[in-house]
Amino acid sequence: MKLVKMNITWDGATRWTLSWPGQSKVLFGDAEVLRKKLAQIKCADTAQEPRSKRSKTYKQMVSEIKPGTPYPVYAWDNKIKKVLESHRVREVSPQSGESQDDFHSRCMSKLVGEEGYDQDQANAICYSKWERRNEQVIKINEYTRIPGTRILLEPGDAVKIRQQEDKL
Repeated sequence: MKLVKMNITWDGATRWTLSWPGQSKVLFGDAEVLRKKLAQIKCADTAQEPRSKRSKTYKQMVSEIKPGTPYPVYAWDNKIKKVLESHRVREVSPQSGESQDDFHSRCMSKLVGEEGYDQDQANAICYSKWERRNEQVIKINEYTRIPGTRILLEPGDAVKIRQQEDKL
């Protein structure tokens, strides 16, 4: 566990890039989303131990961030990783019986409207999720032979199985 400097860069809209030695993470959302993450990480505005009294509130820190200009904060590296690894894009999956158009509309709305993705990136994610909707991952617990093949799987192997749709 060591104290590291983390730079926060804002695009002027809803994209916040947090970078620290060897790593970075992008968050989407308004200033409140970033303020909550800084509070969870327990960042400080000086290189003193983050647990000590900060000279600024998290709200003040966020308000001082200017578009395109890195803003330095300090935190413990293990705390940064723990908090930011938990920040994941909310899962959007096709529902049983949902048409491709209905899913795509719902998916785009969630990724563009709530997560801040641009149209092209959201479209690619939604299309990929639709294409993979029937995939299953099976973990092999014992030696297994797949009938009709020469494949012998060993314990610990994972196999993706895609169910083919019947085409009439």
